[in-house]
Amino acid sequence: SVYLLASFPRPPTVPIIHTSLAHLLSSSLLWNVYPEDLYSRGAYTNLPLGQVWYWLIGPEDGRHIVLIHGLSIPAIVWKDVAPVLASRGYYVLLYDLYGRGYSDAPQVTYDTTLHTTQLALLMQCVK
Repeated sequence: SVYLLASFPRPPTVPIIHTSLAHLLSSSLLWNVYPEDLYSRGAYTNLPLGQVWYWLIGPEDGRHIVLIHGLSIPAIVWKDVAPVLASRGYYVLLYDLYGRGYSDAPQVTYDTTLHTTQLALLMQCVK
């Protein structure tokens, strides 16, 4: 039998898990792909389960519309749609669901109740 003993030049490191893009280092390349100022009038609001990042674009007196992204990509998915709606007179609310983009990732069950509650609370906070 032959045995081989190998050693690594340095021990493996524990990966850093960021709970949202907001916690990334300012040198991260993701800031170039999905900057907080992708849309105008972006802001954080504090909801019971954490911070939520949202944008309001378009004329405030326009018809209100809410764009909700899917589970695999944050609100950047609307980067081509939201500005067109705003230019056509709509007042557009976009936001990152919990656990996506710049919104916090609470340690809870991610289901329709969570996302419905998040939207209901967000709509009470923003005008």
